[in-house]
Amino acid sequence: MKKTTRLYIMLAVALACSVHAHAGSGAPDRSKAFGYAFTQEELDSFPQITNIPTVYLQVYKTTYDASTDATTFTDGTLESLGTIFGNKNEWYYKTKIVVRDDNGTIKERNEWLGVRGRGNATWNMGNYSDTQKKPLRLKFPAKTDLLATMENGSQVNHFANAKSWTLLANYYDATMIHNAMAYEVGKKLGLAFCPAYKFVDLVVNGQYKGTYQISDHVQVGTGRVEIDETTGYFVEVCSSNFKEDPWINVANMEIVNVKSPEPDIVGNDNSATTDPKYDDLKAHLDKVSNLAWNGPYNAPINWRTYVDVETAAKVFIAQELLGNYDAGQGNNYAYMNDLESKIFFGPLWDFDLALNNKVNGKDMSSNHFWGGSGAAFAIFCSDLYLNDPYFVKAIYEEWQKINGNGELAAYLKGKADEIAQSIAASAALNYTGTASGGAGQSLNKDGWVDSNSYASLAAAYSSLNSFIDSHVSFLNSEFAAQYESMGCASLPEIAIPEGLVDLGNTTLWSSTAHHYAFYGNKNNMVKNAQLTIVATQRFNAFGSDPYTSWKSNNNPGTVTYTLTEEDVAMLKSNGYMFDIYVWEGGECSSVTLTVPACAVHDYAGCSYGKQADGSYRRICNVCSQEETDGEAYYLFTVYAESNTANEMYATSWAPDSDRPNSIAFVTVDASIASAIVGHNIVVNGVCADFRLTDGHPYCSGSKFTATTATYSRNVANDWGTIILPYKYQQSTTETASFYHLKSVDNDANGQKCFVLESIDPDTDGNASAYTPVFFKRANEQVSTVTVTGENITVKKSSADKTNSTVDTWTLVGTMEPLSFNVNDEAYHGKAVYYVANNTFWHATGSMTVNPFRAYVENASSTEGTANAISIKVDGEDVDVIGQLNARTAMALCTEKGGIRVTVPQDMLVEVYNAGGALISRASVRAGETFSAQLPAGVYTVNGVKVLVK
Repeated sequence: MKKTTRLYIMLAVALACSVHAHAGSGAPDRSKAFGYAFTQEELDSFPQITNIPTVYLQVYKTTYDASTDATTFTDGTLESLGTIFGNKNEWYYKTKIVVRDDNGTIKERNEWLGVRGRGNATWNMGNYSDTQKKPLRLKFPAKTDLLATMENGSQVNHFANAKSWTLLANYYDATMIHNAMAYEVGKKLGLAFCPAYKFVDLVVNGQYKGTYQISDHVQVGTGRVEIDETTGYFVEVCSSNFKEDPWINVANMEIVNVKSPEPDIVGNDNSATTDPKYDDLKAHLDKVSNLAWNGPYNAPINWRTYVDVETAAKVFIAQELLGNYDAGQGNNYAYMNDLESKIFFGPLWDFDLALNNKVNGKDMSSNHFWGGSGAAFAIFCSDLYLNDPYFVKAIYEEWQKINGNGELAAYLKGKADEIAQSIAASAALNYTGTASGGAGQSLNKDGWVDSNSYASLAAAYSSLNSFIDSHVSFLNSEFAAQYESMGCASLPEIAIPEGLVDLGNTTLWSSTAHHYAFYGNKNNMVKNAQLTIVATQRFNAFGSDPYTSWKSNNNPGTVTYTLTEEDVAMLKSNGYMFDIYVWEGGECSSVTLTVPACAVHDYAGCSYGKQADGSYRRICNVCSQEETDGEAYYLFTVYAESNTANEMYATSWAPDSDRPNSIAFVTVDASIASAIVGHNIVVNGVCADFRLTDGHPYCSGSKFTATTATYSRNVANDWGTIILPYKYQQSTTETASFYHLKSVDNDANGQKCFVLESIDPDTDGNASAYTPVFFKRANEQVSTVTVTGENITVKKSSADKTNSTVDTWTLVGTMEPLSFNVNDEAYHGKAVYYVANNTFWHATGSMTVNPFRAYVENASSTEGTANAISIKVDGEDVDVIGQLNARTAMALCTEKGGIRVTVPQDMLVEVYNAGGALISRASVRAGETFSAQLPAGVYTVNGVKVLVK
């Protein structure tokens, strides 16, 4: 270990202790301040320990008084590590974080955040000791881009913008790269969300804790699991050892934790939820699980009817490829937008016991992932692989894609080497003794894991590479053999028949029972339809639940039922089919559905049948006949300036005048020219004419290509801010020039100024979609700034907004009206600036930001709050305040004992004294005069200094 590294660690510990001692006597009260900024002396005590970022957590002591339900905070008193790492469920909300990042700069988080423990086995490995390494969860008071990186001198966010983040200890993984490998495998498979990773050195309250991994918190949100939170579900299948409220029992799977939505009612016994909102979810998962467990797999309605088989196969392969011992126990995630949508699998999570960690001595080289566990879900996966040839076919085909010409093993080993090299210095320090400044970790863990007994870290990496070679070879042979033995190459396509289908005898209910399936459609299975079943023996009919009779008759003969709304809803959820079991060797001779009489096709409205060209014809829900108006309808998915997607059938569509930024998506047969015309209509991913109207919000649930894109804004002043869902192209510069925030400095007069740098629309990555920037109109004759684009990608609204941040200053953009009060707690200790009349003014109360605009936020008010901020562009000063007086011809006169201001246009006039305190404010209409009586002294009026005698 280098002496300088050891010295840095000792210095960090010593200085952290000295800060602790100093803060206890006379330090400023930070108990209510979100915006405290470390002093330079404090920042100097946080060096970068190795080549990867160093994260410093300062966790301060709080005391809770149960009698008064009050929490007190003793400033400067650090919490003991034994307390922090001794109670997983205790949140410590008085924590500061400093990140000394890759290029050696300070990236300070200027708010208090919460810290607590997380995890299961890693957390519960024993009572806390100084050398133990436990995972943590971080919770910021506002969304933050903790994994942001730097490009071209500006902060760029490639990952989620969220409140919750994790610090993974990777304790049981000697190499510490298994979870990072899972991310790389997920990306190679093309899974929608893969929890990101960034390795860091962690120091908590002055003690070096070793190599940690910052990663996403697995949750619903933008950049994470993206589902409709109002109707969707996000769940985790696990064993009973890892159940968490709220959880439900699901057939064949043991426990399913419901991660979203949160419950309204929770059981008092801290076990299963009593909230009825999960009843429909349980019924749906029970149905799908039973179909997967029992088959038949070649039936027209099977478990794959309700599941996205592609993601199921990809996640299955990831668990197999990485030999994940934990896969049967927990962290098996799935999500759906609603109970009528497909169930998708992912994300991948918790792979520290993968890649042949030899848990309990189990070598996984020639084993399937379920070979290491006897848990219910492991058995479930094994059964499905051994019995469903259609699933095996999907697995084999996905495997062929990822393995290509056999280069998969080399790819994985290359990634492992790349990651290992990137953390080599930190990993060495992780396994260095505490006496030499390291974390004191051991390569060989607590008995039940890592029975490899590694002699060195290099040996651990060598073992990992050997496993990759042998395991990829095993799976390559195994998947091919299973594919061959089950005849997957010649599996017939499964078609949904119509009417009554004889499935032969069955042993499911009785050796003498005869099994039938009836396949209807939404046109004849409607409310008040008459269902008639004719059987020679007693029978039971089953709908979505194969264990509870839907209809039954104990006598031979004919029986007729009238379908209710509940019957129709059940049949719809089951693909408009049901099963009939006729007992004692009997037969079902017929099943008929008689729809009620229809008068002018108005019973229950009309459904729409899709045609080959992508259009729809209106079909009567009762008589199944086509409406006779001859019109071709299309299914428009409309985002009417909100995140909510509305579906409508129509012959044409256009945004209405009240919501001009609405946009509609249509899918038609690509081989047939579409007859749909109009602006803001996306046909097969292309919008011929995309227009944005200023002053109205914009939202889109999908990205698309705009043949032409146009946005215009009327301007009366030179400077403004802008944010759009597409990049700025060269033609845009005809009416304005665009700039991003490069730095914040002082101008020639010693006042704060924004230093801007010109954007080259064709090459500058900072001009990307959803990035707020500054603009300046080309000249005073320009009254409209227009931003256009040709053949340009318009991103969906859920894409992360990349706010431009320099030090503590951030340009924050919005696509919808944003109203807030800067005196609210969320802005305590911050300063907010808005652009008006060619300058940036300090906001002191309520504020509204219109769509496609931005405001500037300074996260630290300790620098001093400027009343107005000037601009420096490409190294040259721009006297914005001077321009204000000259170009708007604001008449400002001083009188004995006061001032008089006449304005040419509606303006807000603000007067500050020499100490920076606001002493007068008035909204003045164009042409009117504002007067104020003032004591003698120096004042600032809308950024202009005056002397009153």
